[in-house]
Amino acid sequence: MNDLIETMRITGHTGLFALFASPAAHSGSPAMFNASFRERGLDYVYLAFDVGEDEIGDAVKAVRLLGIKMFNLSMPNKTAVIPCLDRISTEAELIGAVNTVVNEDGVLTGYNTDGYGALAAFGEAGGKITGRTVTVLGAGGAGRAVIAQLALDGAEKIYVMLRRGSFEKHRAFIENVSGRTGCPVEIRDMEDESEVKRTLKESRVLINTTNVGMNPNPDETPVPFKDVLHENLEVFDVVYYPEETRLMKDAKAAGCRVVAGGRGMLLHQGAKGFKLATGMDMPLAAVRREWGK
Repeated sequence: MNDLIETMRITGHTGLFALFASPAAHSGSPAMFNASFRERGLDYVYLAFDVGEDEIGDAVKAVRLLGIKMFNLSMPNKTAVIPCLDRISTEAELIGAVNTVVNEDGVLTGYNTDGYGALAAFGEAGGKITGRTVTVLGAGGAGRAVIAQLALDGAEKIYVMLRRGSFEKHRAFIENVSGRTGCPVEIRDMEDESEVKRTLKESRVLINTTNVGMNPNPDETPVPFKDVLHENLEVFDVVYYPEETRLMKDAKAAGCRVVAGGRGMLLHQGAKGFKLATGMDMPLAAVRREWGK
């Protein structure tokens, strides 16, 4: 126990970072951030707290009272927290959700680093989005984050492939992103094989943001049609369990130039939050060694 305390170096000056989620115990964020603090010599500790949607207002009051430097959130806290904040960033406003809040002298600013994390992981694998036509499968929480970040980061055009029954649910969001950023964003029918084929033929990037293909159903794919994947396509799947999804296997078999999965997304979204709160780059190599990502 004494060795643990010495390693963490908790003193009366130690600052606090936090996760507010329910459940919270499964999160890898404490390991990721605490490894970074040790590597950078920062006097902070990151702890996870089980906080539900109905309790988020009280948790934010505690942040102000205790001077918590930064906190992360999971759904549904990502949306419930917004009225409690002083301001939110452009991407968080477009997405309508916040996953990272930074406390600067009592001013709480909300950010959404999910889209950044996905595109950074894709870029690390060799993928490019600037000036390219991108097809995104799905427009749920991860999908909205990716779509907004693509538009902000210079994609030429975005096609959002949805099931017919969900067109109207997502239309206002898609029109808002397109109008606010100037990037054309259009809905396409993911149940129409000919439309899928036309859309992917025009695209240079395909990003799956659905959970299709995630364990316990690793043999499923969000693109069940044959011959729609092609060698000029770069593919990113946000699913990270299994590490290689059916979509990724099919993309490799089709000769796609870049094929990457979602494990790096979690690391890079955390790295962005670390940078926002500390001004330092997260020591990715050290975190990968400890966190296994």
